[in-house]
Amino acid sequence: MSEKKPISRGRLLFLDAIRGFAMICIVLGHLGMQQINRFVFTFHLPIFYLITGYYINNRGTNWEFVKKKIRTLIVPYFFTCTVIVLLAFLLETVKGGSGGTAAAEWLGASFYVAGDSYKEPFPIKGIGAIWFLWSTFWGGLLLRWLQEKHTVYQITAVLLILLATEMSRGLFWFPLSIQTAGTSLMFMYFGYLFRKIKPQLGKIPKWVKIAAFAAACLI
Repeated sequence: MSEKKPISRGRLLFLDAIRGFAMICIVLGHLGMQQINRFVFTFHLPIFYLITGYYINNRGTNWEFVKKKIRTLIVPYFFTCTVIVLLAFLLETVKGGSGGTAAAEWLGASFYVAGDSYKEPFPIKGIGAIWFLWSTFWGGLLLRWLQEKHTVYQITAVLLILLATEMSRGLFWFPLSIQTAGTSLMFMYFGYLFRKIKPQLGKIPKWVKIAAFAAACLI
């Protein structure tokens, strides 16, 4: 009896590697170095969201999907926040300051989930680069909800959610980075569509692919 050959996951592993690279670029983009920012800000979040959308499917129940996203995104977020709060307390105490005050500030930032700090309409301390975990969480939930809808409904919903979240930024930054859901959903939806049309891509002329790739790089 011949042994079955293992199924190759080269392409999926490649996408996983790219997603990991994009996550690293997200962190690098928050180091405050303009030379790095000019490079990574052009692609890091879009690539991460595109690949995340590519992987989202309709397997399992919606509740199982939510639990998985909480386990893989929200739990690591709060674990990281716990480390940040403890370090803030220790470092401020060592410097002779109020460790409790520093810890309280970072604890508030952990639950508000703003990437940057704001002064209006009230002081909001930013938590930093890990806000994107919540952004990915909201975008993933929305895309999962839209999967079973008609294509016209999907496109309409993606555009309306993007418009609503972008316009709301003129008011103030809402808690839990909910306003990033529109942008993350848009890119995730592109990744989701790419997976659906992938079997037909082989029929597209090579020059069209090259032109589309060049246009994407330009954008």
